[in-house]
Amino acid sequence: MNSKVKKVLCSLVFALALLVTSVLAPVNAQAAIIYDDSDVEVTELATLVLTTGTEANREKVATYMFQTTMENEVIPIKITTKGYMDYAVAASVSASTDVGIYTDETCTVQAGNIAYISTSSDQISEGVYGNSGYAYFSKAGTYYVKCKTPGTYGFTSQMYNGANRTLKDNTYTTAYGYDYDKYNYDSREIYYKYVPTKTGYITVSTEHFEDYGSNNITLCNSSKKAISNEVYTSPTSTYSKKAVFAVKKGTTYYIKARTSSKGYRIKCKVTGVTESSGAKKTSAKTLTIGKAKKGVILSEDKTTTSDWYKFTLTKATKLNLVVMGNCSSGNLKVELTSASIGGSVKFTISSTDYEGSKSLETYTSKSLPKGTYYIRVYKDDKKASGNYSIKVSK
Repeated sequence: MNSKVKKVLCSLVFALALLVTSVLAPVNAQAAIIYDDSDVEVTELATLVLTTGTEANREKVATYMFQTTMENEVIPIKITTKGYMDYAVAASVSASTDVGIYTDETCTVQAGNIAYISTSSDQISEGVYGNSGYAYFSKAGTYYVKCKTPGTYGFTSQMYNGANRTLKDNTYTTAYGYDYDKYNYDSREIYYKYVPTKTGYITVSTEHFEDYGSNNITLCNSSKKAISNEVYTSPTSTYSKKAVFAVKKGTTYYIKARTSSKGYRIKCKVTGVTESSGAKKTSAKTLTIGKAKKGVILSEDKTTTSDWYKFTLTKATKLNLVVMGNCSSGNLKVELTSASIGGSVKFTISSTDYEGSKSLETYTSKSLPKGTYYIRVYKDDKKASGNYSIKVSK
């Protein structure tokens, strides 16, 4: 648990601890009395699952207060998704006690560590002490909180989602990726379903809640089969801050995120691209000098698929070819050819935010001779995809 979250949890536990003795009167019944943060009596605990992962969102917690009347009393807690939970407990103690979370009602299998509370724990107020804990949940369901000693308690928690889910466009969702064999928990790989509303390219970016962190991002089809190479991303990297793939409107994709960096948030944004290219050299679309043409090469496209453009010079002309684009998986190739020059000019788009410019010239002159020129855009790997912009200018 990071220090800021622990501070938030403990401050709320402190508030609960002050309320707990005034709200919960001594009882003789052999069942815990539970109140939520609105002082409404409930039959089980719940937690709060973080969503957008903003600073304000990460300060939110679920809060409860309860009173147990016998040793090792068990209270159910409802968990709505696979994931990881931070929790903090406050109690009035004259001797040591502990609180743990278990997968079964008989409390034989731990879901995480145990929060030990004694007069040597963090003092929250006079006579009230607290400690924090964590738990891993391999699936949604009912789990169990066991309190060793009868008494009054304050309980706060928040949870990081570790399950597969659907991404909304340009909206962060918070995740937890970790492997913990002791608690039978593994969420290093999460599949995010995404259906683009436009044909174009998607930008996948992540932010990590620690000082370090990285992901490996893979674009998959509707069967979760990889249709891109695995792409390394890290917010602290100079050249690998994001992953970019070309996608088709209305198609179901899965974005597989593999990490070992615990808490992070991820989003996917689609940028539409209107393309007008020829599928063959004989049907190449005319490229106007000084105006850019944009397009995408999809993961679904074959390596034999090409986008074709052409322009014609009626006299020798000095020109520059400007190429821009994004390609995280494999390479996109841009190739200019003409019978007038007897060769080719080539660009390779092999990164995000690529931009390149070349002066078009022959071996004998800085001007291109008159004639018709063709530009072909294609990919060199079946798992490559990306977007491009090409412009020939004076």
